[in-house]
Amino acid sequence: MSHEPEEDPRLELYSRFIADLESNDRRPYYEEDELVELFDFAGDRDDAKVRCEVLFAAARLYPESVPLRMRRAIYYFENGMDSAARNIMDTLPENMFLRHVLALRLDSVNIDSDTGAERMDMLMQHAPEKFTDEDVIQLVNAAEEIGAHDWLKAHREQIRYHCDYLPSFLYEYAEAMMEAERYADAAEALDELTLLEPFNIDYWDFLAQAYGADGKYDQALQAAEYSMAINPDGARARLNRAHALYSLKGADAADEIKELLTDSIYDDPANSRGVQLLASALSAGGRNTEALELLRNFSRINPTDRDVIDGRLFLGDPEVSDALYILLDVSPELTEKDWTDWAKKHLSEPYNYNASAFCAILDCWYQRANRIGEGLPRLFEGLYRLGRYEDVIDRFNNYKKAISAAPSVLERPHPQLMFLTVVLAELRLKRRGARERVAAMIEDEFGKPMTVANMDARMTAVGYREKIVEVYHLVKSPGRITTARLDLVDPFPPAR
Repeated sequence: MSHEPEEDPRLELYSRFIADLESNDRRPYYEEDELVELFDFAGDRDDAKVRCEVLFAAARLYPESVPLRMRRAIYYFENGMDSAARNIMDTLPENMFLRHVLALRLDSVNIDSDTGAERMDMLMQHAPEKFTDEDVIQLVNAAEEIGAHDWLKAHREQIRYHCDYLPSFLYEYAEAMMEAERYADAAEALDELTLLEPFNIDYWDFLAQAYGADGKYDQALQAAEYSMAINPDGARARLNRAHALYSLKGADAADEIKELLTDSIYDDPANSRGVQLLASALSAGGRNTEALELLRNFSRINPTDRDVIDGRLFLGDPEVSDALYILLDVSPELTEKDWTDWAKKHLSEPYNYNASAFCAILDCWYQRANRIGEGLPRLFEGLYRLGRYEDVIDRFNNYKKAISAAPSVLERPHPQLMFLTVVLAELRLKRRGARERVAAMIEDEFGKPMTVANMDARMTAVGYREKIVEVYHLVKSPGRITTARLDLVDPFPPAR
């Protein structure tokens, strides 16, 4: 969302336009400059529907309007229709600043960091005496798209000179710097904005966010408190204050955060940041039961929020499998790659290398309808490493049922790693007859008598092949299979 002044006169026009759209009068009359203002204002509010309706009205009322055709070209470009945008742009006067901006944006894929500053300098040669808000927005967008953030910072004063309304530029500049993770630069611009319009809570909220992202939590807390002084019930200010408190005080801030967020924590099903923050604060203080209850409640409201499910996985929620299966049912658009990528994320440092979470996610995907896929061997390895030997064998039985229903799959051998974990799991369970079952499984898989040559005919890759040979020699050799002997052939021996 872009900048809006505290008392934007376009709001009344915007409200009237929406009312006309909702009424039976589908052919209201608007002046040309009103439609231009409406298009730009709707862009500030990220209102794609109103922008589109404005263009329909423009085509009916002012088909030859240059500023409205310029905006139609911008709309086409921003929605991926480059050819249509270029066709319109080529019919517009060459001295139009927005035309030059759009030409640069259309060519952005051919502009690198070495030529970006030069292209921006050339663009500024066409700058009008005073920029409109749309000029500013498009100029900053162009600089952002070609990575010319340094140029933007170096030319702040030049751009300010052309600004008819300075806050528009400062806000757009701050957004671009935040997107580029240049938080100090963003905070500098936002700090100036709060001096220009000290009662605009959006500016204080954005400033608190920038300070927090930059690790300046004391300043973030102060900015959030200024915002709350203007509007004590502001949801963004409360969340920003809660973030700052947690960053400064950790678990000791849990009760303060709870007081700040409890009343509004479930108000927006599309935004779980407050729930995640409060759950983190409670968990940090050992209050996992409360944290899990918060996360479970939010999952009931929005079962598609994977960040909340991640929190439940992190806390070891015994009920999380239900949430995973619900997600699978309500989000059919998620593919095997989506699920495997999500699972792999939990094997990284930020997620504490959570193998249980990794397995829970993959297990959900593959167990539903006995799916077969490339991630199965990793699932088997994860279950085995966790000591879930019964689950390894159970999933392998399901796998065999799945391939029996798909004859084409029978031509492929079981992935080496998956098969190895199964035979090792049988031995780890130390059940009666395990030795004989394992020998029979290997012989059935690779032929009898089992030789390395036979295995080469079915498995060309080395690595785990040799391990399966070692397991076979172990079960065929005399003597008791002790834990120590099993550890010698196990590539994933349990930690002791």
